[in-house]
Amino acid sequence: MRSFALTVTLVALAAACFASNWTVVASFDGPYPSQGYGIEAYGNYLYCVGSNMAYISKITTTGSQVNTIPLFMYCYDLDFDGTYFWVVQTDHQCRRYTSTGSTLGSFSIGSIIGNGIAYDGTYIWVQGGPTSTQYIYRMSTTGSIYSSFPAQGNYMGAIDYAAGYFWSMAGPSSSTAYKLTTAGSVVDSFAGPVTPSYGSSFDGTYFWTTNYGNGWVYKMQDVEDVAPASLGRVKALYR
Repeated sequence: MRSFALTVTLVALAAACFASNWTVVASFDGPYPSQGYGIEAYGNYLYCVGSNMAYISKITTTGSQVNTIPLFMYCYDLDFDGTYFWVVQTDHQCRRYTSTGSTLGSFSIGSIIGNGIAYDGTYIWVQGGPTSTQYIYRMSTTGSIYSSFPAQGNYMGAIDYAAGYFWSMAGPSSSTAYKLTTAGSVVDSFAGPVTPSYGSSFDGTYFWTTNYGNGWVYKMQDVEDVAPASLGRVKALYR
């Protein structure tokens, strides 16, 4: 009976350890003058855009300012492919910038209000819509729309493409983050650290988001990533 009880306890603890449960592991006041919009984690840096920011702010992962990159106007979200920035701006345009701020091209997204943008190496993905009903659009790098599927809510926030999935923030009102397949199926979802949350970027280990209200930056981790060490300690108690 004791062995059975221990087995049940271990199974329950293992299930708890491996449950998807994202938690804040760090936070700091971001470089935003007011509202925090998009954020992009790349290498050892974060790239941030926000309200009344006609520039990209490059900061360290602990919040120290490195430099700024000028933009034509402020934007809602950005993606960085290691060479170029892709941004969706408030004039219904997507633009490509060099790392020094030179514009290399743009295309119109028509009546779509683009709240988020991601680049997968081939296609541009824009999250938004002409009304409160939101979609994720697959586009060419010149703006041709190939397909779309419904987003996970109304008035969506930013979107990222990483590790084969989309990481989509369901906007200021919901502040729920969704991990999606490229066909729109939900793989995982979790609550953002605050309401309202907006930014969305996954660096392979941590999920980064922003406070739409006051511009704070949040670093989150899934407890699933640290479960093996925790489970090992639990097992040691029963040796």
